[in-house]
Amino acid sequence: MRTRFISLGRNPAELLVLAAIPSALFSASVFAQSAPQGLADQPQRVEPVIVTGNLFGARDLARPDSILTGDLLSQKLRSTLGETLAQLPGISSSYFGPTASRPIIRGLDGERVRVMENGAASVDAAALSPDHAVPIDPIAVARIEVLRGPAALIYGSNAVGGVVNAISNRIPRAAALGNTALVNASAESVDRSSALAARVDGVRGGWGVHVDATHRESSDVRTPKFTLTDGEVRDRIHNSAAKTQSGAVGISKLWNGGFLGASVDGFNSTYGIAATDGVTIDMRKQKAMIAGETTMDWAGISQVSGHLAWTQYAHDEIEPTGEIGTKFRNRGLQWRIEGKTQRVGNWQGVAGLSGEQSRFTAQGEEAFVPPNRTENFALFGMARAEFGASVISFGGRLERASLKSEEVRNEDGVLRFGSADQRNLWLKSVSASISRSLDAGWSARASLSHSERAPTYFERYADGVHIATNAIEVGDRDLPKERAAHFEVGAAWKRAENSLQVNAYVSRFRNFIALEATGETRTEAAKHAEDEALPVYAFRAVPAQFVGAEIDGNWRVLRGATNVDLFGKWDIVRAKNRATAEPLARIAPMRATLGSAVELARWKVSAEAIRVWRQNRVPASERIAAESGDGATPGYTMINAFVSTDFEIGKAMGKIMLRGTNLSNALAFNASSIQSVRERVPLPGRSVMLSVEIAL
Repeated sequence: MRTRFISLGRNPAELLVLAAIPSALFSASVFAQSAPQGLADQPQRVEPVIVTGNLFGARDLARPDSILTGDLLSQKLRSTLGETLAQLPGISSSYFGPTASRPIIRGLDGERVRVMENGAASVDAAALSPDHAVPIDPIAVARIEVLRGPAALIYGSNAVGGVVNAISNRIPRAAALGNTALVNASAESVDRSSALAARVDGVRGGWGVHVDATHRESSDVRTPKFTLTDGEVRDRIHNSAAKTQSGAVGISKLWNGGFLGASVDGFNSTYGIAATDGVTIDMRKQKAMIAGETTMDWAGISQVSGHLAWTQYAHDEIEPTGEIGTKFRNRGLQWRIEGKTQRVGNWQGVAGLSGEQSRFTAQGEEAFVPPNRTENFALFGMARAEFGASVISFGGRLERASLKSEEVRNEDGVLRFGSADQRNLWLKSVSASISRSLDAGWSARASLSHSERAPTYFERYADGVHIATNAIEVGDRDLPKERAAHFEVGAAWKRAENSLQVNAYVSRFRNFIALEATGETRTEAAKHAEDEALPVYAFRAVPAQFVGAEIDGNWRVLRGATNVDLFGKWDIVRAKNRATAEPLARIAPMRATLGSAVELARWKVSAEAIRVWRQNRVPASERIAAESGDGATPGYTMINAFVSTDFEIGKAMGKIMLRGTNLSNALAFNASSIQSVRERVPLPGRSVMLSVEIAL
């Protein structure tokens, strides 16, 4: 196996990382002089109110949202957003090794889940292929918020599954954050990885400054022994080594009730494609962003906020010979502006405009989609009213989506993907919800929504060998827009540290665009598939239904000098093709988690057992196409543990964390991974991670 890594200082993102580290140390020494006593632990003090999609700043316990920050984020932290979030109720991941993993929310993946960074959509190629990583390193993030259900629709038609927002304060937004500096170093056994992250936030003279930098490096991931279909026995995921760097600098002008700022950031990653020996991806992303917010009292408007973000993304797929096989490029510009009205009686509203433009190209022998341009323009609004203990809200979004493909000819002058094509679609999404606070700490909520989504460029135009999935993918340029109706009910209870949340939902799609195995094979002359008959997968519009439920609870059984909590989680989703009654592919099976957490003075200890059931609900086409067995994914049980303790060094606060995952060394496979690579990429084996964090 050959692994190719980037060299330091080769491009602007790497230079940004190198510049950020001394800047962080210098800023720490300057701002620490004016830091008030007790400010060191400020990064952990985050109010338990979700910001993303919460346009009115309301506390609604029954909303099916999740927040990871502080110790909870440290416990869940992995090298990708997908794996960091994968243990939350209703969330799984498109696991493709330790570096490429995108969140799946309630069985919906790809372009149905909106991944954002500080409120702006991530411009990348992650939705195109499961081996393409999301260019966000969770180690640089202070807080991750997840929206499920209709509240996410205000962020676009491709947020029908939900929204994941990684928040890192790269544009300082409030002087209340004060002056802080934080350094985190960690090492993990399963992939011999090491990671270092540093960030500084400072406020002086009405100006806020943020600097952060990260470096992560890992070897091939070790696993329990497993056998490939050809009889080869392995104990690691071949070609899964990785090296990642990121950095950012931001500055804001701050005032009472508002801010205006800008940031620049860079991200570099070189990692192996786990299912294809010897092939690596060299990824780069640079982004510049301007954002602002201010309160006012003018023409009935109480607040205005917005942002403008420009992103340049690129990645090259490197052959074992060191040559570039395929080049992917994506450039995007996006903006958003919204205004909140003054309260009139019981009512308050928010309205806004948003727009996005992107140009995507793939060049090389194995490019299986044509160059294309995507443009979206939308008008959205939401109104909310309080009537005693009841709250009702209505939302709507009208969006114009435009997709234009370009012609590509081969050496013989033959059109590779057919003639140039342009489609314009109007998309409408509406939602309504009602929630009510009940007695004894209970609240309840119900919501109903209708959503529409335009087919993406790869769903329309894909045609060729997809090396990462070892399959041929075929799009359909006549796909209709995806329409769906969603209904959800939920109840929540909270009293001190005790809590319980239950949600149930059903989504019915008229034209759900699914990537399905056709049961056919085709031989194509591609560099890695020459003279090999590969399975054919096609994008098809089918009537579909998703039904699921989630439970998340915590119970403090002992309170005092020692606190002891019991916690549990459970989720299930069932998805089927309503026309054939067959299950849809790549749906996570039922899961349950049971654990306990203990707090004693400066010590925190927790342990949990996660049971994932066997997933035998697979379509007939996948049973036929399975290289071994019946296409089912075996169940497994994992044991995890976490220990942390706080310490002081002068005015600095520190934390030492020890985390053990899969302590039983269970052999496990992800049912949400595409079938053609699932058996080659099991989940990591037994691992221990040590982390040290120091805050000034």
